[in-house]
Amino acid sequence: MSFKISSMKSQMRLANKLNAKNVLILGEDELNNNCVTVKDMSTSEQQSVTMDDNFKEIITMIKER
Repeated sequence: MSFKISSMKSQMRLANKLNAKNVLILGEDELNNNCVTVKDMSTSEQQSVTMDDNFKEIITMIKER
């Protein structure tokens, strides 16, 4: 989790350095669209998930990757 004011690129580099498998992105676009972007760090695939979805479903989706 990074709350520092730094670029997305530097935050993704940090996630790679920490060997994160997935990253949840919650930025201005996501807030405006009531969603969270889930990024698989090994494939760089991204998927938007609405915040209306059950949080448990989001965690299950991440674990299945």
